[in-house]
Amino acid sequence: MTSEKIKLPPAVQAILETLQENGHEAVAVGGCIRDQVLGRPAHDWDIGTSALPEEVAQIFGANNTIPTGLQHGTVTVKKDGELFEVTTYRCDGDYSDGRHPDSVQYVRTIEEDLARRDFTINAMAYNESRGLIDPYDGRHDCEKGIIRAVGDPDARFTEDALRILRAVRFAAVLGFAVESTTKAAMQRHLDKLQNISRERIGAELYKTVTAPHAAEALQAGQGTVIRYICPELDACYGCAQNNRYHYLDVFGHTMQALANAEHYHRFPDEWADGYVRMALLLHDIGKPDSKTTDENGYDHFYSHASVSAQKAEQVLRRLRYSNAFVDTVVELVAAHDVEFVPTKACARRLLNKFGVDQLHRLLKLRECDNRAHTLEAWARFESNAVPFAAVLQQVLDEESAFSLKDLAINGKDLIAAGYKPGPQMGKLLNSLLDAVITEQCKNDPVDLFAYLNRCETEENMA
Repeated sequence: MTSEKIKLPPAVQAILETLQENGHEAVAVGGCIRDQVLGRPAHDWDIGTSALPEEVAQIFGANNTIPTGLQHGTVTVKKDGELFEVTTYRCDGDYSDGRHPDSVQYVRTIEEDLARRDFTINAMAYNESRGLIDPYDGRHDCEKGIIRAVGDPDARFTEDALRILRAVRFAAVLGFAVESTTKAAMQRHLDKLQNISRERIGAELYKTVTAPHAAEALQAGQGTVIRYICPELDACYGCAQNNRYHYLDVFGHTMQALANAEHYHRFPDEWADGYVRMALLLHDIGKPDSKTTDENGYDHFYSHASVSAQKAEQVLRRLRYSNAFVDTVVELVAAHDVEFVPTKACARRLLNKFGVDQLHRLLKLRECDNRAHTLEAWARFESNAVPFAAVLQQVLDEESAFSLKDLAINGKDLIAAGYKPGPQMGKLLNSLLDAVITEQCKNDPVDLFAYLNRCETEENMA
């Protein structure tokens, strides 16, 4: 990689030039340079400088600066309608809480600043006058696909244990492997993750699970990191599934199912969203507690979906995810063994229960899950799910009713027709919806009222 491959946005270049014209060194630094080296688009451009925060504010003026992180030497500069963080070169003091430096000390050179960074791929800087500044050979590690700690990995993880999860996340995003000494240090310091807030662990886990290489990153090193932060998965490791539908243990199956979200496309990619990927991670965590073995030596996992849903909720609430996120993922886990019958009645019933988006997610979840089974299990799923998806689309194209809000008549219509308000009205509407779902009548006012009249006639004759 040559320096010519790094292209600074005009606003970034203008900020660097302004600082340099005022006698200070300035560089673009960190992840933006890593992404440029890798040929990836850089979304966040961070700027480092030898100028002190008050000097940055004076140079750009009060109207163009925001004192967003003065305790860490950061001033946000407004330029061309965008915001850029400009941080004074610094070195960190002790990390007594295992997460944040107790103090920071400003330094004069970018090399001193880069020494405090987490990984070599993030310890690069650039400006046009000096070119690529890479004292830890981060470019080489980018080319080789390696995540390596800057300097002593034990020191880096002792300073900030969140870096353990960041290493896994970078591996998941970039498809890199963690270098062996760095990986060994990560495992030695797993207990320091107790210093990290559950919210931060949850945020890192979500970014990892939704990344392109999530399964490979989580499975590396025998999955020690994910098994530590999610002990419920630890029991899955080595839990055999001796039956005709499985060829991997529960943990291996889980990782393969998660990998399938990225690599298989029977159903649209956009259905494999963050809810689906988190559900794939947790969909079988109840299997070890549900396992039985019959007299022939075959393993069974009766009711594992409901047990998994209970455990999934415990995990997600412990990691402080939102109620809406938890409810959506838990519902997917609980329903991940639902049967898809390729009939319009089944499609309408499932739409009534799950809604359009959730049913699409469930189809994708089931696809990823079943592709991690034996070929026999996949063939069984495919023979039902693919035609079901076609029928589902027909139902959606017909704009048929699958919830009360879709019915062609409502409570006001029933009152106008002489029905009395009250609990009975809700029962009538639900019976009408069921009749439409099961194709006993059409979803139009005339047919719906005719169906009610038939039901009342039959009831009077009984």
